[in-house]
Amino acid sequence: MSKPRYIWWGYAKNMVRRYPELKEEYNDRKNQRTTRNFESTVKGTEASRTTENVALRQLPPSKQAEYDAVTKAIEKTKEKNNGEIRLVLIDMVFWKQSHTLDGAAYKIGYSYDMARKYQQEFLRLVGLYRGLMDYEEAG
Repeated sequence: MSKPRYIWWGYAKNMVRRYPELKEEYNDRKNQRTTRNFESTVKGTEASRTTENVALRQLPPSKQAEYDAVTKAIEKTKEKNNGEIRLVLIDMVFWKQSHTLDGAAYKIGYSYDMARKYQQEFLRLVGLYRGLMDYEEAG
């Protein structure tokens, strides 16, 4: 096996693998209740600053940057020719982890080399949107 070309390549792969977890955490925080609870008649010791509590429950900056990078890479990939197939490949390899790259390529009817190219393009987009590489390098 050859070494990755970029020092951050493994980090980009891990960002993509963690995306479903980050997406769930992001959605949980976004769907917090923002109205005051008038049902309770007992006064608690905790201040009721619901909007402030929601603002404090945002993703930490590093996790937010990772989430945004993968989300933007997904959006950009959808715009590409056969973008949905590319995302199916990413889903099988990284999110469901049900197939190897070779197995996923066979399943979607592409060669291993083409699947590898699609995977590399997606990881470069993640690296680009995370600020790990310049636009010129992304090709």
